[in-house]
Amino acid sequence: MLQDKLGISAAGLKWLAMLTMLIDHIGAVFVTGPWYIWMRMIGRMAFPIYCFLLAEGAVHSHSRLKYALRLLLCAVVTEPIFDYTLHDGWFKSGHQNVLWTLLFALLAIMIGDFRSRKWRSPLLSWGGRILSLLLKVLALLSMMKLAEWMNTDYGGYGVAMAVCFYWLHRVRWLSWLTAGALTWLKGGLQIYAVWALAPIALYNGRKGRSSRWFYLFYPAHLAVLGLAAYIVGV
Repeated sequence: MLQDKLGISAAGLKWLAMLTMLIDHIGAVFVTGPWYIWMRMIGRMAFPIYCFLLAEGAVHSHSRLKYALRLLLCAVVTEPIFDYTLHDGWFKSGHQNVLWTLLFALLAIMIGDFRSRKWRSPLLSWGGRILSLLLKVLALLSMMKLAEWMNTDYGGYGVAMAVCFYWLHRVRWLSWLTAGALTWLKGGLQIYAVWALAPIALYNGRKGRSSRWFYLFYPAHLAVLGLAAYIVGV
């Protein structure tokens, strides 16, 4: 297929997410004036790609529990670095980094996919489906509320986007429309996140060259930017 030849692999999307996120955070830490807005606009592309990749990871992961534990570890390690670089202090309780948002989305997916033996019984097929749907919605709403309560980056909107990418991964066009609708409802500068839907639509389903350090880039680049800001006195 043409998309297989010209499309973008998961590794390609990861590189794009890291690049746009780096541009965003350089703008947030060092830049003022018109270039600040342009860099932050470009940076809006990163988060939807992270959400899409999380959903793909949930689909293909051999162990979602290990995936969640890796996210938890990265979120904990990142938090003081995130606070220092972007919020002027080592431990700021008022705002939490985006890895918490992704973790809560993954937990919503894991809880929503839970099935008991009774629910799989043919005699309870309709009841099981209703219970399954209720569980999915309850898990999503609970994790959205938790993200809002902790004031994580992107909050409930971010959790909803990642989970919807997962729920609709078999109907790609509908997942794109849903992500676009959520972004439109979010409004503000985040509206420019719709740009990310173009490379996501070009995803060819291939893994590409593995990059296990993908999530480690988040704390690493923040640490470098924070150190640079300290040196130059920003």
